[in-house]
Formats: sequence, C-alpha cells, structure tokens
Amino acid sequence: MKKILILIVFVLFSVTTIAEGADWMLITLSNVGDKIYVDEESIKDISKNTVQVWEKHVPKGSTFEKPFNAKQVTQLLVYGEYDCDQGRKRRLQYHFYFEDGTDQKYQGPDEWSYVVPDTVAEVIIQYLCKNGK
Repeated sequence: MKKILILIVFVLFSVTTIAEGADWMLITLSNVGDKIYVDEESIKDISKNTVQVWEKHVPKGSTFEKPFNAKQVTQLLVYGEYDCDQGRKRRLQYHFYFEDGTDQKYQGPDEWSYVVPDTVAEVIIQYLCKNGK
C-alpha cells in the first residue's frame, strides 16, 4: 500500500511539473471564439528578425474542422516561426489533441507565407515583434 501511495504522489508531481513548464499567455480570441495562447517561455530569437514560439489554439466547441476521421480537436499546439521584417510565418510542427485522448503530430516545416491582415496570425506576429524586431 505504501508503494502505491508513493507511486501516486510521484505521478501527480510529474504531471504538475510538466503542466507548469509552459507559461501560456492568452493573446486573442478568433472571430468564432477560439482562444489563442503563446508560451512566453518558448519565445526564441533565431536571428535579428526571426522568432520561434509555441502557440496553443483551443477551439470554442466544435469550431475546428474534423479532418481526422471525424474526431473532435480539443486543442492544437503549433511550433511556429515568424519573420518580423518580411511579415511572414511558417509552421515547423503541429500537435493535434482529440477528445478521445489521442493525439497526432505533423512535422514541417511548411513553406513561408505572408501574414494576412485581420487574422489570428497577424495578432501573433504583432505580439512577437512588438519590441522592434
């Protein structure tokens, strides 16, 4: 019994430590109410004008399309790269998490694309590049 209690305490401590590893800052809501976060601790200056960051997208209800055999996405983590000088972005990695507890990962990088005005990507790049990058 004592061993089981020690194991449970260890598992709970491990999960708490992992969850505390990120510093998620809510930076905007999409036009359909999805919450968009940036992990402050993951922001990395790659060059004079380029920033990499983890983003978390949490859909409001079922606003994400269901491309994965009709599974409902509960959150999407994206490792992205933003070019502050050129106003471009690309995704380096995607992690989809589903309501059934499964997940799916895609490795990039995607091609560079220009940030479209009045989009979530524009809010993210403005947030990341606000310090004159």
